[in-house]
Amino acid sequence: SSFIRIPTTDRSTNIPRYSLLTWLGFWMRRYRFQLRRIQIMADKQMKIPGIDHPSSFEANPSRVVVTVGRKIIADTCNALTFREAGHPDVQYIPRRDVDMAALTRSKHTTYCPYKGGASYYSIPAGGHRSVNAVWTYETPFEAMAQIKDYVAFYPDRVDEIGSSGEGDRLELVPTAIGANS
Repeated sequence: SSFIRIPTTDRSTNIPRYSLLTWLGFWMRRYRFQLRRIQIMADKQMKIPGIDHPSSFEANPSRVVVTVGRKIIADTCNALTFREAGHPDVQYIPRRDVDMAALTRSKHTTYCPYKGGASYYSIPAGGHRSVNAVWTYETPFEAMAQIKDYVAFYPDRVDEIGSSGEGDRLELVPTAIGANS
């Protein structure tokens, strides 16, 4: 005969063995999953900012401080202000100036055709309101490489975001609670 017969039990111990169908089924499920994953990635487009969708980065000379639950989560003088068509300005803060121990990585992800895949963090000190409050592009597209080691905060999911000019006294400004959460 042209096929191999695999016994389904070990005759000496009567312990069931994996049959060929079980083995093939396991690998076929994994294979289908991988094909689906490849398909999803192939459907995502990469776009380059330009005249139709202008965006720019600018070094922010001010000190930027983010607080949640009366705790400073981020404090930097090295923020980048990102301006993108149709969106409010976003302060990207270097990871080195963020208390990453105060954040918990989330399973939530999103995709931007201009920046790439975003990963999210929650801030336990902020409770339910601070779920997925922080996002980062760990492997951004080449056109957005500047934000690789930076994070950004949703203003409505933290208590305060403060900024001050050089030599100015820092004023913390309460953010809107519950807007867009």
